[in-house]
Amino acid sequence: MRQPFASLIFTLLLLICAPKIYRVPTGAMSPTIKVGDSILTDETFYLKNPVQRFDIVLFKAAEVVNTEESQIDENQRWVMRVVGLGGETVEIKNGKVFINNKPLRELFKTEPSDDDFGPLLIPEGEFFILGDNRPNSADSRFWPDPTLSQKAITAKVIKVLPQGEHHANSTGQTRTRALRG
Repeated sequence: MRQPFASLIFTLLLLICAPKIYRVPTGAMSPTIKVGDSILTDETFYLKNPVQRFDIVLFKAAEVVNTEESQIDENQRWVMRVVGLGGETVEIKNGKVFINNKPLRELFKTEPSDDDFGPLLIPEGEFFILGDNRPNSADSRFWPDPTLSQKAITAKVIKVLPQGEHHANSTGQTRTRALRG
């Protein structure tokens, strides 16, 4: 009787803890994540680790967009980058991001914009989120409440899988979920 129970527990843990793959249908994170690329996510990462600046996160779109006025369902997930942390002041001047009045050094490529935002003091436990494709990203700059809560983040993106690469799970099958937004 012990063997089947242990196998059941192991299988459940594997299903819960196994990384998940999502296909990205929009260019909001281009050039880092292109349309059609897939992302490998870890849904347990933030149970033991804090969210860090520049993490690429998966989050519930319904937490930031009014679902009654949009075409977004409650299960829809979006993927973007954490730029500002709780307790910091974020401001964007002519497309350049400033944190606490200092220019933010972004060590990744972005599609530049020339917009302005803020200044905004980010509440503790909240985050300011931007897409890397700044002119084409419905991110914190445009949300009614411009910050994202920790509880809305569902996973950390741990790898980008360029379009055309096929990665199989432990059963040899590729499981891909589609993202929207």
